[in-house]
Amino acid sequence: MNNKAEPIKYAELPTEFSYEALEKQRRERIFTFLSKGLIDEFTRLFKGKNVLEAYAGRGHVSALLHEQGINVKSTSLRLGHDGSSALGHVFDVEDMDVVTAVHTYRDWMDCLLVCWPTTDPGLYKALNLLPLDVPIVFVGEVTDYSVSPPFLGGCATDEFFDNVHSNEEMTKELKYQPVGHQQLKVFNRNEKIKKSHEFSLDYFR
Repeated sequence: MNNKAEPIKYAELPTEFSYEALEKQRRERIFTFLSKGLIDEFTRLFKGKNVLEAYAGRGHVSALLHEQGINVKSTSLRLGHDGSSALGHVFDVEDMDVVTAVHTYRDWMDCLLVCWPTTDPGLYKALNLLPLDVPIVFVGEVTDYSVSPPFLGGCATDEFFDNVHSNEEMTKELKYQPVGHQQLKVFNRNEKIKKSHEFSLDYFR
């Protein structure tokens, strides 16, 4: 871990959306708009559970969860866009991709948290390693082909969304939704993962 900056504290989070808060968070390379409402929702969902965060970037979300007493492990690759190399981490972020993270912690975790996962195939590939009963708490954009023109989200891949379904029980409990195009969703992986024409799953067999 490379600590060069202090994490944003819960007390500093906004209670509602503002462009000033958005710009401040963007300077910290935070792509999920963090508010007290979102962290309160996470805290309620994750109370008493072991949470694995993948695509954690600099670790701001994990740091906030840890501040709220949540047992969380934070993982991410060092990527240029998230500022982790230039600005450093604000939490103990393990340098690993989502496939390695799920493989390493599958027996430990109760929930997988992904905030603005990139459009690489990793999250789709990790599904075959994810226990069926481990929910995926997802924050980000979701592609929607039902509208015209289609809304092409900037998170995960079509292969990922084609191989998960809504966790209805946890979804009914949600009391908060992020602003803008980003959505808060709870998924579970499908029992049978469809093989992608582009990416091979042979690695997991």
